Amino acid sequence: MMISSIKTIIFDLTGNTLLKWCQNQTVGYHGVDITNFSSSWNDGLAFCALLHSFVPNKMSFVGLEAKNKRRNFTMAFKVAESVGIPCSLNVNDMIIRNENPDWHAVMDYVIAIYKRFMAVVLVSTKLRHGRIILSRVEKSSLRSPKMCVPLLTNKTLFLYCCAHFLATKQ
Repeated sequence: MMISSIKTIIFDLTGNTLLKWCQNQTVGYHGVDITNFSSSWNDGLAFCALLHSFVPNKMSFVGLEAKNKRRNFTMAFKVAESVGIPCSLNVNDMIIRNENPDWHAVMDYVIAIYKRFMAVVLVSTKLRHGRIILSRVEKSSLRSPKMCVPLLTNKTLFLYCCAHFLATKQ
């Protein structure tokens, strides 16, 4: 298997897993229908819904409308920054891109949100009888989160390790 094929599989697993996570977090939010990492995020409501699902005390979702894009993006990005998520997106860029924001940038920002609220981290990896054993704990219970690697799924980690191994062999 080629390295590019492995990286494609990793993206597919990560992207689909992350997309499903976003969909699950935003069920029931009016005007939010997440089907991709581009047009589904073009009015800011998806960001607001996702963040509201974790920090409802920091913002109100009531009264938000798709037509008020600048207000939605500004509120979402400010709330995210207030809980330690650095803003990698620009309100003006999101508005200018109108219907199709840059999906790479959106996905990167959603990953930052995921890492902040949901990331499970790899604490130790042991090889026993040819099997990798993963020990996972919640990020908040660790003393030094800088030493941890966030995970989406064990399959994603496995494929990432395979791609990294193959890349270092060339």
